[in-house]
Amino acid sequence: MKIILNSDVMFTSKLIRARLPSRLHDLATECARTGVVIAIPRTTLLEVERRQKELVTEAISELERAYNALKEAEISFEEKNSSEVFSVPDVVELFKHLGVKVEIVEPTLEDYHDAHLRACLHLNPQPPGRKSDEMRDLLIWVMALRLAKDGGGILLSRDEVHTHDRGNEEADTAGLLRANDIGEGLELLGVESPSGKLVRILLDPIWQDLRNAELPLPPTIGLRKVENATFVRGERGIESAKFDLHLGSLSGGMLKASVDIAIQGEDITDVTIRQINVDGELWRDGALTIRTNKNVPLVASSSEEALAALREVLGEEL
Repeated sequence: MKIILNSDVMFTSKLIRARLPSRLHDLATECARTGVVIAIPRTTLLEVERRQKELVTEAISELERAYNALKEAEISFEEKNSSEVFSVPDVVELFKHLGVKVEIVEPTLEDYHDAHLRACLHLNPQPPGRKSDEMRDLLIWVMALRLAKDGGGILLSRDEVHTHDRGNEEADTAGLLRANDIGEGLELLGVESPSGKLVRILLDPIWQDLRNAELPLPPTIGLRKVENATFVRGERGIESAKFDLHLGSLSGGMLKASVDIAIQGEDITDVTIRQINVDGELWRDGALTIRTNKNVPLVASSSEEALAALREVLGEEL
């Protein structure tokens, strides 16, 4: 799992000195705690460095003006070399200092070709009527898709190209989640917590059953958020699960619901869904109950990841 940073979420109007801005500090701390990698596209890093160089130049100019004012007023002071006082920060090292793993991602030739084609032909995820065909936005997008396909990713960006619903299907297929700010990104990290991973494992075999019940869901699981997850363990593994979740809806919006899942042996038998809200409106009154008989891999599979997640959630050894 990777957090992919666009330059707008790293933007600051102040020169970064010995410490990251508080919002980036919080993000790095949480990523370090959960083992999530922060991926910074080279494009993003170059833009951040450019802005910080501008701020260094401004700070040096202000200091020089202050020195001159003190000299004109004949006030004694210790003058220091401005270039020693201010310097361009090493943002990557500041992240690493907090214990988080950071990867600088170089764009590939294929990334450039893909972004170029999208810009010229006005392909997704550009919104209709967009006047700018800025390549850097599309380059970040194709890089984020590539990264997400290898273990999932969260793109933190406020850019319209990155957040527009024309990119929903492509993002869902690649396993790319998107957040407008760091706060929302931290919420999405809960999707990849041990409980979030278990919820995804439980949803996978019954996903088509949910769609067959006419729930407005896309072909692939667009898990956005998991809350209040509880799991009851029996002799052979999980016997039941309850959780509240947010999913990407078929329209590209959001489906929210409370879910109860019953498991017998190695099979999911009953799924009850309550408080179903689609795109901000109540979808139906009462509960939707689905009878099924789908194998869940938590017991039958030898997946070490699934077993480790189960141990962590249940707080005991299997």
